[in-house]
Amino acid sequence: MAAPVPVPPLAHNPPRPHAPYEPLHRIAAHDSSVTALQFDGRFLVTGGNDGRVRLWETETGRYVRELTEGGECVWRVGFTGGKEGGAGVGRTCAIIRRKSGKTMVEVWSFRPEEGG
Repeated sequence: MAAPVPVPPLAHNPPRPHAPYEPLHRIAAHDSSVTALQFDGRFLVTGGNDGRVRLWETETGRYVRELTEGGECVWRVGFTGGKEGGAGVGRTCAIIRRKSGKTMVEVWSFRPEEGG
């Protein structure tokens, strides 16, 4: 009878030191799941199962404004436009969501709401 083949020892993975990285911000963005997001160096746009789309500053985590009124669910968000000026002047956001039982595509401005 042949001698048993020795089993190589399991690879030992030494414990890794704690990562020196921490989140820049923790944002409670929506009442339920976040279903869509896009960001660049200045803004973060989130969409959720609560039907809302919200605009945030990425550097500070500060809430800027809500871009939509509520609906049923947001599936996609995307934004583009000018990088100059305050509060995203010149930028627009395209949103695909469900509202009143229909699939809607909406285009919203980053401009602050009147009186706000």
